[in-house]
Amino acid sequence: MPLPTAPFAQRLRDTGGAPMRRVARASHPHEAVARTLSRAGSRWAAVAGGAAALACAPRRGLDGALAALAGAFLVAVLFRAGVFAVSRLLRYSEIVSLPGALVAFLTLTGAMLAVLQLLVPWALDRAGFAIGALGATIAWQAGAARSWRRARQLIYTEPAPESEADRR
Repeated sequence: MPLPTAPFAQRLRDTGGAPMRRVARASHPHEAVARTLSRAGSRWAAVAGGAAALACAPRRGLDGALAALAGAFLVAVLFRAGVFAVSRLLRYSEIVSLPGALVAFLTLTGAMLAVLQLLVPWALDRAGFAIGALGATIAWQAGAARSWRRARQLIYTEPAPESEADRR
């Protein structure tokens, strides 16, 4: 399968025979991949949240099912915000992407802990919330990994070797 001649397309990776999905158009390649990851992760987290709610409903009742949905929703929102923050950092500078990702992760972890301390003790069923949040986290990671594997991404390309005439 020959690649198109555009320089951007030459740097796209092959997925080992799996069908490749075109990522959404964006102003920067990192944003397109981030958008694809966010969509896939959110879908998988929603399915996991629904499954957790159905699993919690018989034993924990309506409170457990709603808590499971709330946990899955919170995880999906925070993960999506984290992917968005890191994609924005990559848009401006690749150098600050790793420290910026750490700051984004710590901020989102703090937000999750704040919600857990403020909301869960008095409003939600703890076990249902935990089941929904853990299920959504695992599902998000699986969906994002599958999407990452199938999305077109930039990779490093070796520069063309110099000819003898260029060296002189």
